[in-house]
Amino acid sequence: NEYKSYLRMSHDPTKKYDLFGTEEAAKKYSSYTPPLSARVVEHVLRRSTEHVLLVDAGCGSGSSSRPFAKHFKSVVGVDYSDAQINLARGLTSEDNISYMHTSLDTLPFEDASVDCVLGVMLIQFLDVPHFYKEVDRVLKKGGCLVLHGKGSPSFKDELLNKRALYIKNKLFKGLWHDRTMINVTQYRTIPMLYPDTCEREDFAVTKSWTIPDYVNFMLSWSAALKYCQRENISYQELHKKLVGMMAGMTLEDNCNANNGDDNGDDNISQSTETEDLEKKFEVKYDGFILSWRKD
Repeated sequence: NEYKSYLRMSHDPTKKYDLFGTEEAAKKYSSYTPPLSARVVEHVLRRSTEHVLLVDAGCGSGSSSRPFAKHFKSVVGVDYSDAQINLARGLTSEDNISYMHTSLDTLPFEDASVDCVLGVMLIQFLDVPHFYKEVDRVLKKGGCLVLHGKGSPSFKDELLNKRALYIKNKLFKGLWHDRTMINVTQYRTIPMLYPDTCEREDFAVTKSWTIPDYVNFMLSWSAALKYCQRENISYQELHKKLVGMMAGMTLEDNCNANNGDDNGDDNISQSTETEDLEKKFEVKYDGFILSWRKD
């Protein structure tokens, strides 16, 4: 049943999932996505038999590569986005980290040469069975594949959470990539690489964010980039719009923000009392790790 669920969301080989292919989008993604959790680093180190070569597949700007510089002899980040790779090279000072601009259809490494393949927020963009074949080819015996994903942050404050859901499900409706559900289901629907050695780790991360902090995070979403392109506005204009909506937006009772139905009232009015933009609110999101070791 899990495999059939995956097939229903199967990869479309005609599409390219370079969602952050502009320099500005790459910088927004790098600046505003939460840093790699120490739980991921600990998991990788525990699951890897040796710490010689780590490959960060879909490395983006290198934020998931750099934490491993002091733990592995060599770290190589690979990504199909020129903008992300160029940014990663500019942000990295460690001598044992390098980056390659390449498709992930064929990993550019020798057979049985890699100790760990890491994928952070990656698997939903790939032809998973094909990727697994490549991972199996390059991994050493005792090497591991580690996949890490993150859920959407939610506010403890119910009104703010409702406003955030409205933006995600109504304002950005139709702008999410076609395989978002793989991340929403926290990788529970993807096939197993080595079923006998599978290990899963779930954890929660809590942050204290202001409304502008949360809006900055929103600007790292691929849907935000698509919205700017569709509406022909700048990131700065979208930032101002979203801060206004998060700080003072009121929703009519019949506006179903939770599922983004079209049956609700789309009229948005400004509240007479807006939230303090410097006030910090509790925000929580789920982290999840799925890994396999090649025995």
